[in-house]
Amino acid sequence: MGGSVVSLVAVLLLFPVAVVVLGEIIIRLKVEGRDYAKSVSLARNVVVPLLAIYFLVTRLGNFGGDHDLSKLVLTAVIIVGLAAVMGIINGVLFETSNSTQKVPKLFLDLGRILVIVVGIGFTLSYVWGKDLSSLATALGVSSIVLGLALQDTLGNLFNGITLINERPFQVGDFIEVDGHAGRVVEVNWRAVRLLTRERDLIVLPHIKVSQSAIMNHSQPEVHWAQKLMLGFSYDHAPNFVKRVMLEVCEATPGIMAFPEPEVKVDDFADSAVVYEIEYYIENYGLHEDVKNDFMTRVWYAAKRNGIDIPYPQVNIHQEPQLEKQADEDNARSRHLDFAIKMLNIPEDVEHIADEKGVELLSYGEGENIINYNINNTGLYLLVSGEVQLLTRSAAGVPKMISELHRGDFINQILQTGSRKNIVAAKATEDSEVIYFPQEIVRRLVNRYPQLAHRTEEIMVSRRQQIKKIKAVTENQN
Repeated sequence: MGGSVVSLVAVLLLFPVAVVVLGEIIIRLKVEGRDYAKSVSLARNVVVPLLAIYFLVTRLGNFGGDHDLSKLVLTAVIIVGLAAVMGIINGVLFETSNSTQKVPKLFLDLGRILVIVVGIGFTLSYVWGKDLSSLATALGVSSIVLGLALQDTLGNLFNGITLINERPFQVGDFIEVDGHAGRVVEVNWRAVRLLTRERDLIVLPHIKVSQSAIMNHSQPEVHWAQKLMLGFSYDHAPNFVKRVMLEVCEATPGIMAFPEPEVKVDDFADSAVVYEIEYYIENYGLHEDVKNDFMTRVWYAAKRNGIDIPYPQVNIHQEPQLEKQADEDNARSRHLDFAIKMLNIPEDVEHIADEKGVELLSYGEGENIINYNINNTGLYLLVSGEVQLLTRSAAGVPKMISELHRGDFINQILQTGSRKNIVAAKATEDSEVIYFPQEIVRRLVNRYPQLAHRTEEIMVSRRQQIKKIKAVTENQN
């Protein structure tokens, strides 16, 4: 009798405490927006009362643990308890850690099946006292029959487990498999489901996925490189086209600033110079939208900057390209007039500066106009762009002497044919120079000696700068 009273007191005390504690947990979970609050509610409203009933029936009633009523109550406790436990585990492991994008549905389904099988076996063996050895034997025979009948299904199942173990992709990744591309929305026990850009759902069996090459656009990094090939007219300097394309990349939403976009000359095709443009976007799923925006801006940028976008064509020239030659001659004459003005060449000597051999030369950004230790004869005058004059320190490290602009001489000396350059001239942007051959320079100096004095003053100043640079570097060493 005393034991029954103690049991009753324990039930009366523990039952309300468990209900209150679980109630507080449920309130907190609901405030945090946790879905598994329903599973905790199931435990409070069903499992705890059933446990109390079972305890009262076995301890205070006239029913022992072997009575059918006690077994029924305990079976109900186990069934409802398993449901509550699976819901809580699912929420704790996957919802709170935000892992639903990492753990496929296949593992959840297999886990539920395993828990249910173990729960049924435990109930039959422990609660109802059934011998499961004969059942296990029957299941072994049945599994052989089922295995033969469900070869493809089981193949998909085990291939799915292999894929999940290797993790070549996860839910949310954009992949391409066997010619199909889309975002992974689900991985279940039988197949992988892809959602295409057209909002179509593609179901790929695991056995098909495991036998195909998988291209994952979301790993190892989320951002994705897109390459485009665009052709522009031969009439435009490559560095100019590159600058315009980089400006378009910088202005296009969705194109990342880092890694930086790149524009390269890829080919000299029949109708155009082909450029490879590579830029990065944050999400592969946006690549078509970003490409559309970029290509639209390319058209407008080309129009603004006078860049021609040619189409495939064949030109048959029956006569010399007089118009193009005239344009080149006009450009040469315009720059030559500027050079004559900068050199202060008298009118009676101008005809010498305009003789054959005087050339208008174009250099791209980064090209050397004059190299170290090369015998560059003649005179170079910068007519457009910018150039850096460089010399080498005693340790051989390049050092900048000065920056040259339109109208400046490039040569370190007026070459006599015996001395070699101790400086180099490098274009820092697309530049053009007027080149006077050595013989023409000699004739100009003979007719106009002031030219030699003027250039020599400039060269003396540069030599002094070179000496200072070398002296400083020697002292530092």
